[in-house]
Amino acid sequence: MAFIWGSASSLNGIPIPGPIGPVGPVGPVGPTGPAGTFNFADAEIPSGAVDGVNKVFTLAHTPNPPASLMLFDGIAQRAMGGDYTLEEKTITFLNAPVEGNMIQAWYRY
Repeated sequence: MAFIWGSASSLNGIPIPGPIGPVGPVGPVGPTGPAGTFNFADAEIPSGAVDGVNKVFTLAHTPNPPASLMLFDGIAQRAMGGDYTLEEKTITFLNAPVEGNMIQAWYRY
């Protein structure tokens, strides 16, 4: 398309955009997401004695999904099987946390 100086399709040699075309068809509907909503536990202190001997602690709720659990015992603990195991809402550390440490948990449920 050639532009003519000062024509209806250009102004001083600068092209004037034409009208916007029609909107295309709507795409397919995506899959339905999971039912319900998640709750979050932030900086929860699991129940259990931090006495240098006890390895078993209990959360207030069962993490869902289980992999959402993040544990800290002064430092981040490696995921399930590394530094601890999780069965429902029971945490079992491979090594007892040091006496006086603060255990904190973050998770969805």
